[in-house]
Amino acid sequence: MATRKRVKNLLSVIGEFIEENPMSDDEIRSLLMATALKILNDTDLQNARYPDIYWDAMIEGDNGEDFTPDELPGAVGDFGRDVNNPIPVNGATGEVTYLSKLMWSGGDDPQHIIFHRLGSRHSEVIGRMIDIFEVVSIDGLHYDILYVDMYHVEQSKKAPTGYELLSEIYGITGDSVGPNSKFPELDAVLNRAMDYAINAFGAPLVDKSVQELDEETAIKTANANRKDSLGIEATFTPEEIDLPDNFVELSTEEQIELIKNISSYKSKYNDDE
Repeated sequence: MATRKRVKNLLSVIGEFIEENPMSDDEIRSLLMATALKILNDTDLQNARYPDIYWDAMIEGDNGEDFTPDELPGAVGDFGRDVNNPIPVNGATGEVTYLSKLMWSGGDDPQHIIFHRLGSRHSEVIGRMIDIFEVVSIDGLHYDILYVDMYHVEQSKKAPTGYELLSEIYGITGDSVGPNSKFPELDAVLNRAMDYAINAFGAPLVDKSVQELDEETAIKTANANRKDSLGIEATFTPEEIDLPDNFVELSTEEQIELIKNISSYKSKYNDDE
């Protein structure tokens, strides 16, 4: 049976230290930044912050073992791009740190990616809900949908086809909170990532590459790919079009059909209520 490594919540330890040892504002900022960077690249420190009930679910995802495989046994489909072959990571924070390590290498130069979580979908093969992330490269030219399984104690060291995985990062490039209705607009991505970093790591560690986002190209690329995959013109999120709660559990074909007929569907849905 896997046991959580006895690592203290580092942010709590630092908070106590600051209370007991008078420091200047600059010294406090430096200490918090150093602490945040350590948490950012250490899965044990990330896991130390999870509630016990969350940790128990992560252990169950690895069948009680202390080991997380790079690719899940029995998984089928393209790694990271199929709901039945998701990327295993350590919790919601692990989703963010793993995706922030990904570099799209399919173009002329490797590119960081920005991302947000669209929702979740059940995998019949894995046997649980898998998170869905919408991804756009910093140059705005690459679009992707990646599937991530957060119920594990460690992170995969494998990257989906076309990506490279950095060994260390200095900031995040997205968040795992939920759909960002203004994605991939720069301010929306930056503000959400900043808030997430402060809450998860104790400092606003957002990678400087986010500031280099080609917003105009990213928006065009995202909308074009959403149109190709979903058969609609408009950018959307489940929040904006008031989809039913079970939308993310529907098959891709059912989702597409529902959205194509959203006006008539919404009328019927409201009449039924």
